[in-house]
Formats: sequence, C-alpha cells, structure tokens
Amino acid sequence: MHPDQILADQYSKKPDIYYSTLRPEIFVFVPQNVKRALDVGCSSGGFAATVKKERGAEVWGVETHHASAETARNVLDKVIEEPFAPGMDLPEKYFDCISFNDVLEHLLDPEQALIYAATLLAPEGVIIASIPNIRYLPAFKDFVFRGNWEYEDMGVMDRTHMRFFTKKSIPLMFTRCGLKVETLQGINGLTTRKLNLLNRLTKNRFEDVKYQQYAVVARKEK
Repeated sequence: MHPDQILADQYSKKPDIYYSTLRPEIFVFVPQNVKRALDVGCSSGGFAATVKKERGAEVWGVETHHASAETARNVLDKVIEEPFAPGMDLPEKYFDCISFNDVLEHLLDPEQALIYAATLLAPEGVIIASIPNIRYLPAFKDFVFRGNWEYEDMGVMDRTHMRFFTKKSIPLMFTRCGLKVETLQGINGLTTRKLNLLNRLTKNRFEDVKYQQYAVVARKEK
C-alpha cells in the first residue's frame, strides 16, 4: 500500500473533533489588517471561517481529507484538495497570512512547505503556526522516565506525526527556511505545584515542558 493511502486511512479514523476545532488561541496571532489568508490543512474550515468573519478577509484553504474539504468549501472562498507542495494553483506574493495549525509535524518535509509558503507571502505577510512540543510533560515523562514511546490517536504523540519539535528546534527550522521568528509563545499549558516548584528551583529551566504546543509568527528575512 502506498504511504499516502496509509495516511489517508489513518486520517479517516480520526474523531470528528479533530477536523472541527476553531483554535482561538491561534486566532489572536492573525493580523488585524489581513486581507487575504491561506489556511494550510484547513480541515472543515472552522478556523479559516473565523478569520473570514472576524477579519473580513478573503480566505483560501488547502485540505487533503475529502469530507473536511467539502465542508470547508461551504464557508471559504476557495479550497484546494491536494497536498501542499510547489506547483499548486496558488498565486505568488498574494497572501497576507498563511497558517499551519498543527500541520507541519504531519509532513515528511516541513521545511519544503515553509519555503514554498514564503513564495506565496505578500511583502509584509506573516506565517503563523501551531506546533506540538515533544517535551510536553505528559509525553516527556512517558519516554524519559518510563521508557515508553507509545503513539496515540490525538495529541503530541499522534500516530500520524512524521516530525517532532522542541522550543529550541522550532526557530532553527524557520531560520533555515529564510524566515525570521517574531513570536514563539507556549500555548495550551498545564500548571501543577510540582512543576511550579521545579521551575522556581531551576530558574525556569523546564518552563517549556508545561506547553503542549508553541505558537509561531514569522516573516521572510529582508
């Protein structure tokens, strides 16, 4: 069976919530003055539709999951149902904002995707992304202290993840792609007394392990 078909079969088994999240914690990073946006991996269009409604923008989506793409077509200006890669029918230097919400980790070559996305950005455009943190405490404890590396249906250890990232590795990847990270902020964090004490004692050395994902805002290097 072709690898793409294997992934397609895995995605078809995902719960509906996987394709319908609105992601308010990422929406706050969408520029107020955005006029044209592209959501890569737009799912059923929930996040992108919010951008369209709240920012009054023209919004395109890219989505390979057929049922989700069909739903997204009802709420977005245009949806392209194919993998995000060079050669797509997308205009260069057109979009003010390109979003990757928990998408890059699913790609064999996320750097190729970022380099291609940069060609689609308008001169002052931004790329925003949500990227899972492999050092997130629940996952971190499992593989560091218990020796477990078990994939799950959702979350940091999602079985469809092809790449894994940390707070340190994320900006390095963007830099290699000719992009300058302006914002790198932990989102969807957890708080426990033990974790707070650990960070006080270590001067926040383990501050990153409390975040499930990192939000990124980046621009092309000038």
